Amino acid sequence: MGVLYIINRVFRLCFLRKKISQVCLFFLATVLTSGLAGCEKKASVEEAQRKGFLKLYGGANEDFGKDVVQTQEGEFLLIGTSNKGNDTDIRLIKTDQYGNQLFEKNFGGKFNDYGEQLVLTWDNKIAITGSYTHTDTLTRMLFLLVDKEGNEIINSATDPTLNLQWEKHLGKGYNYYGKSIFPTSDRGYIMSGATTRENPGNKNPKGVKDILMVKVNSTGEVEWTKAHGGEKNDEAACAKQTANGKYILIGTSESFNEAGQNGSNMIVIETNSHGIQTDKLTFGGAGDDFGNDLVILPNNNYVFLGTYANATNQNDIFVVKTEENIHSTVSENFYGDENNQSGQALVLTSENKIAIAGSTNSLNKDENQDIYIILIDDIGQIVKSNTFGGEGTENSNAVIQTKDGGFLLAGSALYAKNSMMTLIKTYSNLELTEK
Repeated sequence: MGVLYIINRVFRLCFLRKKISQVCLFFLATVLTSGLAGCEKKASVEEAQRKGFLKLYGGANEDFGKDVVQTQEGEFLLIGTSNKGNDTDIRLIKTDQYGNQLFEKNFGGKFNDYGEQLVLTWDNKIAITGSYTHTDTLTRMLFLLVDKEGNEIINSATDPTLNLQWEKHLGKGYNYYGKSIFPTSDRGYIMSGATTRENPGNKNPKGVKDILMVKVNSTGEVEWTKAHGGEKNDEAACAKQTANGKYILIGTSESFNEAGQNGSNMIVIETNSHGIQTDKLTFGGAGDDFGNDLVILPNNNYVFLGTYANATNQNDIFVVKTEENIHSTVSENFYGDENNQSGQALVLTSENKIAIAGSTNSLNKDENQDIYIILIDDIGQIVKSNTFGGEGTENSNAVIQTKDGGFLLAGSALYAKNSMMTLIKTYSNLELTEK
């Protein structure tokens, strides 16, 4: 009886009730970290495992999964951060379509480095962003380009010429954080995050975060940078190019609020093709609210995702749908109860529904976070939802729809008091088994 067959049987036992016991996690992690990646590619794999699985990746220290993509060949690429004990590295993992690890690559220096997001390039390479610690101990935004085997091609942290070119545009003596990367029509990239550089134009003092946009070409050279914000902390979570060549950005702002809003709010910023702001709007309430992700719909409308502090001071998943004019709100929907829920990522499905990934502690008797996925229709009604978790804290930071119509969640799961990078592959019904 093959290892993959046994694991598939354990998946069924562990998840039929949508819960991971510590025993299950210990078994799965032990198998996965003791050589599952070395299984022969000719091993017999059931259809059930192909469409539904959970895999853990990591070692003795903490590992966190942040983003995932599927390649043209059907394989998966997972990016995140690995704790080596004294510092952290960016970790890239490639798996086959069953989640079995094909390779692992680590990038970083002697200080802390963090992997945040990755995209596939037009020529089948992988572009990655995150943050690295410079020799001056300050944090810098990272542009990393690798081939499909994870071999480094361009690295803004280690390339002396590129490092100086970035420094010329971004300045010295400040922190720059990379959060998102998105391909642009000219085969370059738009990157977003935050900077602590002072900005006299919007009265942002040094040491306080401003939203940062960085446009780079295909080789990682900076073409332009723009900062947006005010006197308080503001940070971008995601920026994308629109069909007309402009940019739309979502993040969190303490500097701006509309009537009835307070604390931090979800902020949406529109810019022209050079990153110059043309419009902005905040969404939220009296508590602290956060903007995390966005989708551009085929009709050029938008769906924005975040977290909203409700009347009981607990967090709800917050979804705002607008027309192309961000001031024309189509709907605002909240998903939650008396406990905490958070929405971290969303994707438009092939059936024009929205899948949302995040976390919830509603179904965990220990009030720790479980991984949470919900599927909503075009009017915001929940079609289906599911949770995955155990006695520890689990969360999901990314979701994609896979080529077979299912979904893949990327995040972290706790086992034996240790966080591990996690991939959860479901059927289209959000289950690990077909029902």
